[in-house]
Formats: sequence, structure tokens, C-alpha cells
Amino acid sequence: MTPATPPGAPHGVQRAVVDGPVSKHVQLRRILQEEIVQTGQVDDPLPSERLLMQTYNVGRSTAREAVEQLIKRGLAYRVAGKGTFIRATKPLELSDASFEPSGPDIRRRLGMLSFTNELTARGLVPEIRPLAVEMFINPAIADLLEVDAMTPLVMYSRLRLGDGEPMAIQTSYLRADMIGDNVMATLRKGPSLYEVLGQRGVVPVRAHEEYRCTTLDQAETCRILGARTGAPVFAVVRTTFDASGVKIEYATSILNHNMSTLEIEIT
Repeated sequence: MTPATPPGAPHGVQRAVVDGPVSKHVQLRRILQEEIVQTGQVDDPLPSERLLMQTYNVGRSTAREAVEQLIKRGLAYRVAGKGTFIRATKPLELSDASFEPSGPDIRRRLGMLSFTNELTARGLVPEIRPLAVEMFINPAIADLLEVDAMTPLVMYSRLRLGDGEPMAIQTSYLRADMIGDNVMATLRKGPSLYEVLGQRGVVPVRAHEEYRCTTLDQAETCRILGARTGAPVFAVVRTTFDASGVKIEYATSILNHNMSTLEIEIT
């Protein structure tokens, strides 16, 4: 079994392991699992750890843990000195609780879902600076959006500013077709995501958010937010829905503590 671009995928869109809300070993395990289910044959060899590391740009521990998960699910078996092979092409029924974000479940009623509109309502001038835009295929993140594992996805990370001050780093994951044909070019201009979706007839009407208090420990994040290492921040996970209850976005945010307040309405 050789890692490859999935059949029917748009040209240049590869299965990828990315930084994001799902652990890399879980992402890689889902990718390998999809390949086994779609094209694998019992007793076929799995790619070596070295090949997995090179193909998906992951570390040895990530590759090893992904294969171990396949073995635990009854999909693979290991032969000492020879390698790892496909045992079955249908996984055991196991819970994928590791896909779900952890932390306290805090629900709040949102008057406006758009960050841009929220800043404007507070009398601040909103600004968006794109940090990264990627198109990829990732079964684990597809699970979070409840779409087919081979659906082309897009990651849009940007810095949100109010009156020129860093407010948050926000990273959204959604289906690439929601943006349109020129996905990469559109998002690299730094638009309001919800304005782009609205132009496509996709309107977010409800969101579920999870908050936790944490501290900054990544130098690049500190630099972008203009904060010191160890500064307190809000870490937010948001799932956004349309009027039909369909998930249209999975997003993670780091909110600058001195620029953010949390307001909860209990009814």
C-alpha cells in the first residue's frame, strides 16, 4: 500500500497531516485507515515508518503511534523483522473520543457570530492579516465537520486586530467548495470569512463554543499577539452551523487576554 492522492481529488490536493485541533498521529491513522478501507488487501504491507515520515512530514513517534492505533483497531498486524501488514479492511467499532476537543463546555448566546461585526459594534476598526492558507484532505478534520473523509478542506489562519491592536489569532477549517473556485487567492486577500460565505449563500446562524484559560508558550504566537511568554489567554473552539443544522466551520482561536472579555447570559 503506497500513500497517494485519493481518486477523484482535485489536482494538487494531497492527503495531509497538519497542525490543528486533531493530534497528528490521529490524523495519520485516519488517512491510513481510509486507504486500507478503500484499496487495501489483507496481508498487503503497510508503508514503513521511514516512508510515512517522509510522505507526511511527521516524526517517528507520530508514525509509530498511528500504526499502533491501526493494530488496536484490528486493521493491521506486525511481524518481527519483516514489517506491518493489513489484517482486515474493516476496523473494529471503537470510540474516537480523541477527536473531540477537551475542556469545559461553555455555551453562550451570540448576538453576532462575525468577529468583524463584533469589533465594529464595540467601536473598533477591524483588520484582518492572513497568516496561512492551505488546501488539503484530512479524514480526522473531516470528521469534525461531519463530511466525507476525502472532501477537500481549507485552513484559513489570520490575525484579528481592533484599532491596530492584536486581538486574536483565529484558524478556521471548512469545506473548500464553500469559498468558490479561487479558494487560495480569495483567502490570501484577508477577507472576512463570513462575508465570503454569505456571498456564496452560506449563512452561519448558530455556534457552539468551548473556552478554557491557558498561557502562551509558543514564541511565534507571542510575537504575533505582542504578548510575553506565559501570558494568560482564552483558548476557544467553535463549531458553527447553518439554519439547517449543518456544520459549516470548525475554528480555534487564541484571544489576547487584555483585549477580550467573556460575557455569559443565563436564561
